[in-house]
Amino acid sequence: AAPWYFAVALVFAAVFGFLFLRERGKRTAQLVRLEREYAIGDLPIEVTDPVAGTTKSFELQGLRSQKRIVALYGTFQQVKESLQSALPYRRRFEQSDVLILPVCSSLEGSDEAAYAA
Repeated sequence: AAPWYFAVALVFAAVFGFLFLRERGKRTAQLVRLEREYAIGDLPIEVTDPVAGTTKSFELQGLRSQKRIVALYGTFQQVKESLQSALPYRRRFEQSDVLILPVCSSLEGSDEAAYAA
């Protein structure tokens, strides 16, 4: 029969192996999230000044140092409802240099005139 310390060593190896795999999974998920965020930075966006009526094109990463960017992702209807519910906070967003970027996964339930607005 094997001495008892081999059984203890085996239990410790199993526990540490489990902890290693769990932490590696968390690290991989975090790296995937960071990679996705940096890939989003390459997207071109257009910012329209409602007062002057001018439109400027930027890459999203160029605005990181100037604005806080909040992306709203969902169907057209979800994004529309979220923007409508955020309307009372518009002045606060402007004061905080927050830029809301609506991203629609589908345009179901929208007409082109509403989407262009």
